[in-house]
Amino acid sequence: MNEEIKRNTNRITIPLPDALRNMVKREMNDSDEYKRICCVIEETVAENDENDCYAALLEKIEPYLKDKTRNFVGKLFMFKKRICRDGERCKRGDNCIFLHENEAEGADYKNIEARREVFNNNNNNIRKREFETEPNKRIKNDTKFSNKEVILNNLPEDLWDDVIISDYCKEFGSVSEVRMLKPGKYLIKFFDPSSAYKFISSTEKTFGRENIKKFYNKFVRKGKEEILQDLFDEQKCLLQEMQSILGSEASFVRLRAICIKIRSLVNSEENSDRENKNINFKDNGINKKNSVYFNSFFNPTN
Repeated sequence: MNEEIKRNTNRITIPLPDALRNMVKREMNDSDEYKRICCVIEETVAENDENDCYAALLEKIEPYLKDKTRNFVGKLFMFKKRICRDGERCKRGDNCIFLHENEAEGADYKNIEARREVFNNNNNNIRKREFETEPNKRIKNDTKFSNKEVILNNLPEDLWDDVIISDYCKEFGSVSEVRMLKPGKYLIKFFDPSSAYKFISSTEKTFGRENIKKFYNKFVRKGKEEILQDLFDEQKCLLQEMQSILGSEASFVRLRAICIKIRSLVNSEENSDRENKNINFKDNGINKKNSVYFNSFFNPTN
């Protein structure tokens, strides 16, 4: 990637620009003490190495902001480092911590836009090549993209903030929930699977950091009927695949495992007479003919 479009998101610019000083003033509720906070920030940034700056700022500012310190310091590091995805529609006005064209120096804004364009082009080319070279694989794994939940792991302390994470993820789509699972690990729920997939497949370093990991949440809780539908769909794909790849032992093994899983799910209701079970396949969009062993599972004589 062209070095011109790389930006350092780990460093706070000193002396503090007027826009950042105004943000500090708002965070301090227009208290005159904000001037002292600005001095503390500038002194701390000047005296500490980039890797130690975050921890040092937490220590220095904590006496002033108490439990709001972590959120405040996180905003300092994110301030005007990324383009606001809402652009002209942004309703946050002066309170927006992200970059807008009318408040950025032309060169800086163009560099960030160029970086975004490079990443978008790379993503589009990668997806196009994947689809052209392995179309069957993409179709087979469509059910994978029904997941709306993504895990972020190894987040540094300066990013332990729901608002910062939510605003970042909104660049890929609407976010319904952000929740800390443990220090440094967050769950992000998107409104639709395509947004989660867009985030997962992006080759851009998350928050510009090398060590942050992102992956689908493998423990999404689904209802029985939803799980059954997913299993039927995958079963159908495997059957279609085996029509063209006869003798694929791996596919047969997976098909057998799916059938066993279906059987365990539909028989999971305890103390219930099989004849009285009312699994409404029609209402739930499940076609019982998709199941290879349907009669074995539901025939009361078995």
